[in-house]
Amino acid sequence: MFRSIGIGVALTAVSFAVGAGGTSWPVNVVEVVRGDHDSATVVITSQDPEAPWAGCDRAIIRVKFEREARLIQQLTPAPSLLPKHREALASLAAAKGATGVRFGEIGTGLKRSGVRCEFLSKRLELLEEPGGRPLNSVVSHQ
Repeated sequence: MFRSIGIGVALTAVSFAVGAGGTSWPVNVVEVVRGDHDSATVVITSQDPEAPWAGCDRAIIRVKFEREARLIQQLTPAPSLLPKHREALASLAAAKGATGVRFGEIGTGLKRSGVRCEFLSKRLELLEEPGGRPLNSVVSHQ
């Protein structure tokens, strides 16, 4: 019995570790429309067959800024997430028509809205490579 409980806990830990990873895909930014309260609608195109929006002519990502859960906010000394979110939105807007832009997710960063080719995100963040060099990758958090 204890062996089966140990195996169950190990499998759960592995599944959380896998779900916490992230990935990104090359995209073309078509449009970024800012809304109220740091919300935005981001329209992208991508030919990557592995992306969540594969098969869509355009993907619409509706972003409504939300902070992390209160417990996580209290445990992490990270600066406010809002400036990072705003920086990512500005970066996407500036990248309209540019090449080398990537959009990704960390964990379950993009949720399907129920409408074909439409996704929901709670927050965006611009990632950098080690050493501070820009990576041109915006990731969605859920």
